[in-house]
Parts: sequence; structure tokens; C-alpha cells
Amino acid sequence: MLTSKVPAGASGELRTARHGEARRPDLRPVRELTAWQQHDDGELLWTRSTGLTVFMATSVWVAAPTRAIWIPAGCWHQYSRLGSGVPESTFARAGVETAAGSALPVEPCAVHISRAFAAALPHLSGARIGASGVELRQTTNAFEHWVPAADGQHAEAVRVFCEGVKDEGMAALASPFPGRGGCDARLRPLLDSVRRDPAAARTLVDWARILRLSPATVNRALQRETGLSFGAWRRQVRLLDATERLALGQSVPRVARCLGYRSTAKFAAMFERVVGIKPAEYFAPSFAAR
Repeated sequence: MLTSKVPAGASGELRTARHGEARRPDLRPVRELTAWQQHDDGELLWTRSTGLTVFMATSVWVAAPTRAIWIPAGCWHQYSRLGSGVPESTFARAGVETAAGSALPVEPCAVHISRAFAAALPHLSGARIGASGVELRQTTNAFEHWVPAADGQHAEAVRVFCEGVKDEGMAALASPFPGRGGCDARLRPLLDSVRRDPAAARTLVDWARILRLSPATVNRALQRETGLSFGAWRRQVRLLDATERLALGQSVPRVARCLGYRSTAKFAAMFERVVGIKPAEYFAPSFAAR
């Protein structure tokens, strides 16, 4: 079942911050954003080309042909397309396990799309995996329901899926955005400003002076809200901005300049160190014709 409404504490927050008029003109705005929704089943959200920005109540992720986003059952989310990215989903019911007997992740995470995974996913687009096999969505008299797929038809794809959906610690592109309902009001100018312009050079000391707080107080408050220090949180916001720009076709040198890097090599090295892949390869066509 899909439920669509705005989760508590997230009303309009992320849409305004990432898609409003304040967005810089050198990055084309994303104009389509789905309603907030949640599912009774876990969902792997993926795309065969360019990317998707996936918003959750307190975090933002970027899906790409090399990275899918795992959304646990009951997790509120919405998403928007980057460029020509088309969202596709594969669902998994509670209780589905890997061959080793481990459960699928209970927290949102980025999932690496290997060659084998890229070959398997198209066979599971729109499908739901359960303990007894694969189910396909059908519509009868305007009502949607699930029906079992042909026996054994998707066995290998299911095996690859269950082994591939795992949290590999790729949290660098999950930028914690505190919801307005629970955010420390003292941090609001800092949070809004960094989201609008991730390349701004203001330091923690600068922000402490603006907010009339000590640097230690600002850092502690930000860690309570996001789990990260000022420097680590801003780096994640910049990485998120970088991946959106790359998805929209901007070159690596241009992205580096827009984020305030004087050296493309330094930006590329930082991106690969944190994300584990070169920026030019992040949106590589893993789903090329096979």
C-alpha cells in the first residue's frame, strides 16, 4: 500500500530548500517533485540514466546508474528527476533475506550497482519480492493487486537482488537536513544559507560570529541535529550539490569551480576518497544495452 501525505516536521521543508527560487541560476532547477509517500514494503529506487534526487524526512540522497537507494518499509520519501532520469522500483516484502540468512537493511542506504546487479534489475522493474517468489502488479477494474510471476522465471534476478541490497557504508551522499519541526532555531540561518550556496567560504568561526554563539556551541548544536560536525555536514551538502550538477551534464571542471575548488584534481580526489568512485564515473551508463 502507498500512502501519500506530508510526514510530521517535513512540510515543504526540503522542497523549498532544494527547489525554490533561491537556487543558483548556474544549476537548472528540478521542477517535478512527487508527493510524500510511504510503502508497506521495502523499495529499491533506481534509474537507468542520469539521476534522481530522493528526499526523506531528514536526509537527501542521489540515485544514479551506479547507485540505487534502498528505502525501508514505512519510510516517508519523495523524489525528483535529474535530467532524463526515469525512476524505477523493485519492492521487497518483510522477511525477505539473503542466501546467507541476513535481513535486508532496516535503514535507508545507497546500494552499489554492479554489472550483475545492473543486468538483473530490469527483470524486476515494478515487481515485488516475497518469501514465496516474485509478484507482479496488475490492475483489474481500476484496482491494483499483486499476482505471482511464473515459477522460476525470476529466480536468478531475485538471488542477485537479495545479495546486492546491502549497506556498504556509502553515506557520503546522504546529507542530513533537519526538519523544521525539530530543528534548533539558532541554526536556521546557517542551514538555509549553506543549502542555498554550498560553495560559500564562511567558516565555523564566521558562523559563530554571525549567530553570536561560540564555535563549540554551534558545532555541538549541529552534531545534535545532523550527527556531523560543521565541516563534515557542509562537505556532504557540497557532494550532494556536485552529484546533482553532474547528473545535469555539467563537466567535472565546471562542478569543481562552482563548488569553490581552484583545482579540478583536488575536487576529484576528494570526491573519490569519500564516495569511492571518480566523479566522471558516477553517472556511467551501467544499464547500457545488453
